[in-house]
Amino acid sequence: MNTTDKEQNQQGVVKLLLDLMVKHHLHPISIHVPNGMLPFTVIFIVLATVFDLDIFYKVSFINLAAIVLTLPVVLFTGIVEWKIKYGGKLTKIFKQKIISAIAVAILTIVLLVWCVIYPMDSDAPNIIRYTYALTALILLIPTTIAGNIGGKLVFKEFGK
Repeated sequence: MNTTDKEQNQQGVVKLLLDLMVKHHLHPISIHVPNGMLPFTVIFIVLATVFDLDIFYKVSFINLAAIVLTLPVVLFTGIVEWKIKYGGKLTKIFKQKIISAIAVAILTIVLLVWCVIYPMDSDAPNIIRYTYALTALILLIPTTIAGNIGGKLVFKEFGK
């Protein structure tokens, strides 16, 4: 078997794996982790901020870390699904979804890094804690937009 045949076989295996990812709905499955955790993380941050509950800051930090760890899988499977299932067409809907997904990733990473650099607790100045909570609340906007678009794509509501 020459080099070209090996490359073609490897490309065939990769294509098969990517097709299986789409067929078995890996993106919708993988997105459930961060989409399920994000609202509760924001609730914990707001409760911690308003009621000086340090334990909720700790829980939100762990949640943020888990969310950030899942994001590469979510983004990768989303790109694969967009390219295979939707032909990679950069329509208005997909531009909105991509921008929202990037915003979610950036804001989640910002919140996590923020906690690493400046740990959140009830001793932090109010301006820092409330700005942190506001950033977390803003994170819900692109999360909701991306999820709404994804749901409409899954249930084929666009164009109706």
